[in-house]
Amino acid sequence: MAAQHTLVMFLRALTLWMFHVFMPCLGANVKIGIPENYDGIFPWYLSKLPSLTTNYSELLIRGDDEGIFGVDAAFLYALKPLDREKQPSYSLQMMYRMAGQRQSFTVEVCVIDKNDNVPTFSTVSMRGSVQLGLLKGIPFMRVEASDRDDRNTAHAELRFLLMDQTPRIPAAHMFAIDSIQGEVSLTEDGASTLDPEMCGRYKLLVMVKDMAGKANAFFSTGTVTVEVTGNTWASPDPVRLQENLPGPYPIPISQVISA
Repeated sequence: MAAQHTLVMFLRALTLWMFHVFMPCLGANVKIGIPENYDGIFPWYLSKLPSLTTNYSELLIRGDDEGIFGVDAAFLYALKPLDREKQPSYSLQMMYRMAGQRQSFTVEVCVIDKNDNVPTFSTVSMRGSVQLGLLKGIPFMRVEASDRDDRNTAHAELRFLLMDQTPRIPAAHMFAIDSIQGEVSLTEDGASTLDPEMCGRYKLLVMVKDMAGKANAFFSTGTVTVEVTGNTWASPDPVRLQENLPGPYPIPISQVISA
């Protein structure tokens, strides 16, 4: 019985040893970062796959519906450039035979962003209104823009600028724009001199830039039309109340009507 038990334990140990020797790649993952828009020679050899040895056979790639990828001598290659905006990543299942056993592992291809998109405003022509009496620095509207590049990189880090104001009366710089949020507000001059009778409409030329506004950034422009409105609030007539009214209480003295 002792000899039989020893033989069973030996066979179990041998089985585990063969599993680790002949199936070392099963479930192993490989991650590769590839820049988009490669314009060199194809096939483009991306990376050696360490999980593949020279004696593999019957290789099958799953997860590549467009037939972009292939393997040659354990090197992963691409047959055309990758576009991150079209597909930011690929999960490739490599299935092959080695030493008579079917094995597999996954290659995660992450497409690295390139600054290849121009930021754009939500609309080229935007409209807003500002009321007479608004204090400086209080936003009365917001311009919005977007960039198709990776939002986690500087490629989509946007900055807003106010380029011009037409007309430049009664002051040349009546408005300001928050460079990060795109909120438009009045300057000190704007808050103190805004007059709808002198000028009831302004046109602002605004710009949005990526790369946090650096000199080499992509940019686009838009137009903001700002209508100036008067302050329509007026104080109500005073309520007159006789003293020492005998009651009964409560006594209605006035009625508030909402606009």
